[in-house]
Amino acid sequence: MKIGSRKPKAMTNSRTISAAIKKAVMIRSSNKCENCGSKYNLHFDHQIPYSMGGKSTIGNVRQLCSNCNTRAAIVALSQEKMDLYINQS
Repeated sequence: MKIGSRKPKAMTNSRTISAAIKKAVMIRSSNKCENCGSKYNLHFDHQIPYSMGGKSTIGNVRQLCSNCNTRAAIVALSQEKMDLYINQS
């Protein structure tokens, strides 16, 4: 087998999203926010947060703009938790 000929494994039990998953998500979303359609300041987001048992799979990872990602985090984790996270920075 040639070096580099293997497909990268999806790391489903890791917070890290593999390059293969990212590529598949970008293709699926046409490199736009999957919520509002923006093409700017895009992030990869776990629909079910990693902290709540979400995996880094194609079905659980989506591409969102910064604003939609922040709103999704507030809905999933609560405004209080997000305020604590933001104030730590």
